[in-house]
Amino acid sequence: MPTAMTKEKYAEILIESAGRRFGEERAQFLNQAIQEIAKSLASISAYEIALEEEPAFFS
Repeated sequence: MPTAMTKEKYAEILIESAGRRFGEERAQFLNQAIQEIAKSLASISAYEIALEEEPAFFS
């Protein structure tokens, strides 16, 4: 069972990526948006998807 990444890990990855893409100054300006996105990604990744489950219309 894979472990969901934390908000902090997502934020770290996004900040690093923004720094490379836009520069450190712009990445600092985007920090609030990055934190919100990291929070959303962490909450989504916490839910597992049952890939072997048949769709309801087969029941």
